[in-house]
Amino acid sequence: MIGFDYLSFRKLFVALHILFFITVDSMAQSNNDAGVANVVVPNIVCDGVNDIVVEVVNYGQNVIDSLLVEWTLGGVSQQPVMLNTSLDTIGGAGISSIDVLLASHTMVTNGDYEVVAWTSMPNGLPDTITSNDTSSATYYVGLQGVYTINAANPTAGSNFQSFGDLSDRLSSNGICGAVVVDVAANSGPYNELVEFYEISGASDSNAITINGNGNVLEYSLGSSSEAVLKLDGTD
Repeated sequence: MIGFDYLSFRKLFVALHILFFITVDSMAQSNNDAGVANVVVPNIVCDGVNDIVVEVVNYGQNVIDSLLVEWTLGGVSQQPVMLNTSLDTIGGAGISSIDVLLASHTMVTNGDYEVVAWTSMPNGLPDTITSNDTSSATYYVGLQGVYTINAANPTAGSNFQSFGDLSDRLSSNGICGAVVVDVAANSGPYNELVEFYEISGASDSNAITINGNGNVLEYSLGSSSEAVLKLDGTD
């Protein structure tokens, strides 16, 4: 004969009942779910005033009529932006995402500006799914003007300690005008393998000129197929 413990069954029923309502309540709260999908960075950022723009998306099941966009620039908190534009659910009849202008900021040549942005309080309620709230990107300002390569000085400001450092910066930042690089006289030899890739903003009028000034770029090659200096999509 199988016994029946009514008290144990009652406790199990109550526990499952509580768990059910906790789950339903959690799902209801997560219906208000928004986030910053990305920081909208142009292909080329030049010195001067640049708009800092982010794309905000409604990820939840409720239409969102208001939310707050908070952000930092270079690790420093900035003035939050209140968005009162209605965002429909993804697949709904209305828009579910929108570009939001956070601010216009003066950026200088060769500078890096990291932006981190996130949303909060969709429809005035806590956003319980925070894993999709935040996005970040860096505005790299294009080079233009005169620079140096000098192994005796660190890479900072307008100087590069190596040809490799120059190549990395050109690849990440691109250029906004003609660039002239003077290798400091008697600063070599430079023992490195160097590769220049496609550089955003480069053109016939925005050319990159490197004046070697008698220095030597050298490297002990492991095979005949290698090259000390390689142009890959640069020319």
